[in-house]
Amino acid sequence: MFAQYVAIPQRHLYHIPEGLSLEEAALAEPAATAMYAVSKAKIPAGAEVLVIGDGPIGQLAAQLANIAGASRVIMAGSWDEKLAIARECGIHETINYHKEDVVQRAQELTEGGPEIVIETSGSNVALNMAVQALKPTGRIVAVSWYNGANVDVAMNTLIVKDAALIGSLASPNSFTPVLRYMVEGKLKVKPLITHIKRLEDFQNVIEMIRAKKEMRIKILFQP
Repeated sequence: MFAQYVAIPQRHLYHIPEGLSLEEAALAEPAATAMYAVSKAKIPAGAEVLVIGDGPIGQLAAQLANIAGASRVIMAGSWDEKLAIARECGIHETINYHKEDVVQRAQELTEGGPEIVIETSGSNVALNMAVQALKPTGRIVAVSWYNGANVDVAMNTLIVKDAALIGSLASPNSFTPVLRYMVEGKLKVKPLITHIKRLEDFQNVIEMIRAKKEMRIKILFQP
């Protein structure tokens, strides 16, 4: 399952910039996935953006939306501790969907709703929240897997809003810019590393993840 060395084609490798730790560089893959989603959103300068989901992709997408020129970035999630970390990383507003109505609050915090919604949670309910919250003529980027082969979406609402629903997969041409943002200090990944574990703790970590009782964003393993 684990090996000290792995043979990889050179074209699949990226140089880790000087000054960037291995722990930070380990987040390049989720950061690149978030970067590609943000690039597909085509965020206009000064736009208001809602990111749904407070996991690694959501946290990174929110920061990258800031870097892309959004005037206000709002994150909706389920853990107060994760939302606090988002604010520490420069996210303007947060919504705990266990305590507040995401659609209502997002529209209160923006001028008629966010122009861009990036949905990272994989929740069917959250995808429809995105449709309801979105400002007319806005764009939703879905960067997750959803339950079931088909997902019910309020298509008539999307049509009436003259809005776009865009899927985002993987991270083409996105590793190099996120590594640069990391080393320049624009993309903050260290606060997202909530656990560093030894390989022998692997099974305990899997059980912790399945239990869903402990706050976590990104867990790293060290040999």
